[in-house]
Amino acid sequence: MSIRFIAILVRVISLGLIVGGLVAGVLWLMSDKGLDGLGLGITAGTLLFMGVIFFFAFGSLFQAAGPNIKNGVQGTAEVTSVQDTGTTINDTVALFRVQANVTIPGVAPFPASLVLPIGRTQWGVLQPGVVLPVLVDPNDHSKVAYDDTRSTQTAGAGMAMGGGTPPIQKRSMADILERGIAATGTLYSATPTGLTAAHVNQGLPADQADDPLLQVSFGWAGADGQQQTMNAMIRVPDGSTLPPPGSQVPVRYLPEEPSVATIDWSAMS
Repeated sequence: MSIRFIAILVRVISLGLIVGGLVAGVLWLMSDKGLDGLGLGITAGTLLFMGVIFFFAFGSLFQAAGPNIKNGVQGTAEVTSVQDTGTTINDTVALFRVQANVTIPGVAPFPASLVLPIGRTQWGVLQPGVVLPVLVDPNDHSKVAYDDTRSTQTAGAGMAMGGGTPPIQKRSMADILERGIAATGTLYSATPTGLTAAHVNQGLPADQADDPLLQVSFGWAGADGQQQTMNAMIRVPDGSTLPPPGSQVPVRYLPEEPSVATIDWSAMS
């Protein structure tokens, strides 16, 4: 059951309670104000109170659902910061406000904010560096919604985020390089994060754990000619350097998921 469906259901229930309270209130005003009238008055007050509480207290569910973007442009959003909103649903799902850098084809990366529901057991999964699939309103880039039809990428082990979100899947650079299809891409930007590979993957060998992580944005065309763009934290092997933005870079992307790629350092001239 999606978070948007729950949000709509809660709003429908709350409006039903308010309407019921108003009807009971009218009947109370028309009554003789005796014992039956007292019961109607109590019922009216109770229904109105519960309806208002449901409507406003659970309004954050609509925030979690995000804008209803049906025909949005597919893109990615790399998380830069995470803040707990203090709101939980049934004490099992927490709502987190995420600041992220969003990338869509043909547009320079831009900042955006969205709210995500995360299951209690996975509250530590959503961290800076995680790349979320999103949909962006082509006419208003401030409207960004989580795309629950695609996979979330992180350097950690695969986990379910909960609240209607799909499993987070591990995306290993070594795996992409081994199985990926070679292509030539364009580097859009590369920014130091101050982190090393060990911050997001503690299982790396010692000679890789101290490799710096760069926030990199690059684009390439798949075998079908469709332009892809990726905005992710990428480990830079010791001794490797990136060319300036606008330069061509060797890329490898997964054949079964062309939107997932990495820079092929071994092919750098």
